[in-house]
Amino acid sequence: MKHFAAAEEAAAEPPAPEPTTARMPHPAPRPVPAGTRSPMTSYKNARQGHLGQMLTHLQQNAYPLVWRGEYLLPAGKPTTTALWWIALPGQVEQWYDTREAERLVSGICLATGTIWEPVAAPGGATQLAEALARMEQRRHA
Repeated sequence: MKHFAAAEEAAAEPPAPEPTTARMPHPAPRPVPAGTRSPMTSYKNARQGHLGQMLTHLQQNAYPLVWRGEYLLPAGKPTTTALWWIALPGQVEQWYDTREAERLVSGICLATGTIWEPVAAPGGATQLAEALARMEQRRHA
């Protein structure tokens, strides 16, 4: 009988929420993936260029963030991946992969009333044109 009473008491108390980065005002920096890092001096595709342009636009006009890009060549891999280093106001710089950075930028754009959407993979000129057309439609809707 004590077992059932204890189970009822435990059920009555909701479990404490797990701490998540989204809820933390100052998330701890994630460890940087291992590999060779190099500065992002030019974009490798339209998707990266589009994201970089919006980060710059937000930084200069709508939202006080600081950002920079890097390429990472993971050990044993033949191709690089983009790392987007972004510091939001009052927070330490964090790295994001492209998809994570696009989600962050989308949220900031939504909050600031800026029309923007990411370029779909594989991120070429065709996908950029499609994203720009959808953005234009949203402006006129």
